[in-house]
Amino acid sequence: MDSRMDTGMAIKEEPAFDITKQLTADQVVDIMDNLVIREIAWLSGHSISQTVFTCVYFHHLTELYESKTDDTVYSSLRIYILATMKCCYYIWTEMIQRNVYEEEDFTTNLFGLCFDNQILDISIINDLDMIILRLSNQQEQNSSVMKAILNRIESRKSYLLGLIYLSQNTMHLASSKYELMKLVQLLDHLDLSVGSSVKGAFDPNINRKLTSYAPPRPTRLESKEEAYMKFKQLAQRLLSVCSITDYPSVISLMVCLTTILF
Repeated sequence: MDSRMDTGMAIKEEPAFDITKQLTADQVVDIMDNLVIREIAWLSGHSISQTVFTCVYFHHLTELYESKTDDTVYSSLRIYILATMKCCYYIWTEMIQRNVYEEEDFTTNLFGLCFDNQILDISIINDLDMIILRLSNQQEQNSSVMKAILNRIESRKSYLLGLIYLSQNTMHLASSKYELMKLVQLLDHLDLSVGSSVKGAFDPNINRKLTSYAPPRPTRLESKEEAYMKFKQLAQRLLSVCSITDYPSVISLMVCLTTILF
């Protein structure tokens, strides 16, 4: 029996992961990349309890938001986690409103948890801007790993802004298009050669502690190369959505939608 499927099964308890633990820059990059891998898996139809919510940091969002530190590396991870939470929130909100095609391929069940939507968008954007400025001004930014962190932070900011603008009326489509184009450019220059794994940052057994009405399904996680390729494809599809208002006729719009969906 898989311990993830049987909450009554005794398993060896691992020491609790300390979310305040100071990590190296390489470790922070690895957590960022693993979050993208799980985010893409969630968007592909897998349960959020087996993907995004396996990240231990996602269970301490309030503590992360309230924590303040002068350490640039930890601050980068902190705001990246919070920004990722917001991105997931906007996707989830769109899904529960049923403003989507083929909702049955996506699970909206949060398994007793929630996205902390009490944290304002502007607060996260301001923190993203602050850490981008700090990373840009640091002398050690010339190192490949610090550049990798900066690229990922900027990518996350553009993705979040793109989703925020898309959630509003059509007047903001141009702004969303700008951010998504920037995201594609940033992903084109992503360095995937850096990163060092962190034991305990992701807990595959977290499903045992959540409210669930069915056993977990087998979940295949992509490699980071595959995940970022799909992330880029997602950005390109969202870019196509931003161009819908440019089509002058119903026929041309139908051709556009067929291209996007198929």
